[in-house]
Amino acid sequence: MDRREFIRRAGGGLAAIWGCGLVSDEAWQRLTYSLQQPAGVDQALVDDLERMTVELARLERDVTAPMVALNAVTAHLDTLTALLRGSLAPSLRLRLVSLAAEAAALAGWLRWDLGEGDRARHYFRAGLRAAQEAGDGALAAYLVGSLACQPLYLERPTERLSWLADGRAAAAASPHTRAWLLVLEANARAMLGQLSQFQALAGQAEELLLTNDPDDQRRPRVPFFGPDYLAEEEAAGLLRLNLPTEARRTLRAALPRASGRLRLWMVLDLGWVESGSGEPELACRYAMEALDGARVGRIEPILANLRALASDLEPYRHLAEVQAMRETVRLA
Repeated sequence: MDRREFIRRAGGGLAAIWGCGLVSDEAWQRLTYSLQQPAGVDQALVDDLERMTVELARLERDVTAPMVALNAVTAHLDTLTALLRGSLAPSLRLRLVSLAAEAAALAGWLRWDLGEGDRARHYFRAGLRAAQEAGDGALAAYLVGSLACQPLYLERPTERLSWLADGRAAAAASPHTRAWLLVLEANARAMLGQLSQFQALAGQAEELLLTNDPDDQRRPRVPFFGPDYLAEEEAAGLLRLNLPTEARRTLRAALPRASGRLRLWMVLDLGWVESGSGEPELACRYAMEALDGARVGRIEPILANLRALASDLEPYRHLAEVQAMRETVRLA
C-alpha cells in the first residue's frame, strides 16, 4: 500500500492504548508491563499485524531519517502491547509476543541511530524477554546481537565477544542472522588486531548469505543484512586493521547499489580511507556527503564519527577544504 497511508494506519494503534489506559513514558515499559498480564483477536488480525511488522522492518532499513520511522514503529508496538492485555488463545498470544519483540528491536535500532544508546538497550532487553517468552529463538539471537553492539566511541570488543559467546543463540538463529552475528564477531576481532580470525569469520558470513531459508523470506529478522551491508562491515574491519587499500576496493564495488543510511556509512568509511591514505581533500568530499544526510536525518552515530574524522584531519588544517569541513561538522 502507499507508504504514507501505511504509516497513518499504523499510527492509529495509539488510540487503542489511550482507551486501555496503559500510558507510560516508553513503549518498552508498556511492553514489559503487558508481558506480565494474562482483546478479541483472531488469526486474520495477527496475520495483518505480522505483515505490518515486516513492512515496518523494511521501512526502518530504507529510511534515511530514523525519526520518520520511529513514530510508526512505536505506534505499532503500542497496538501489539494493548492486544496482549486481553485474553488470547495461547498460539495467538505467542505470535503477538514474538511480533512485539520484533517491533521492540526496530524501535531500539531507531533509538540507537538517534544517539540514544541507553534507551535503545531498554528496548532490546524488553524485546529479548518477549522473544524468549514466545520461544522465538531466531529473534532472540538477533536481539542478543543487538545488545552486543555499542556506539563506535564506546565500543568494547571484549564485551561484544562475551555477548556473542552464547552458542545457543547462534544455533537457534536463521542463516542470515547467523551471518550477521559472525560479522559482529569479525569486527570485534578486527578491533583486537586479529586479522586471520576476522578473515575467516567474514568468509563464513558470506557463505551463509547464500543459504535460502523460507522463514527468513516470510519474516526476515534482519531485513537490512545482505551482501552490501556485509561489504560495509568488512570495510570497517579492514580499516580497523589498517588496510585502507582493501577497504577502498570493497566499498567502491558496493557503493553504487547502496542507499539510505547504509550509503551514508559507506561514504563515511571512504572518508576514513582517504584520510588514512594522505588524501585530505578527497576525505573532506566524502565527509561532506555523509554529513548532509546525517544532519538531515539526525543520525547521531554518523555525526559522532564525523567529529572523530574532523579531528583526524588536524594535520591538514591549513587546507581550505579541511577548514571548511571541520567548521561545518562543528556547527552540525
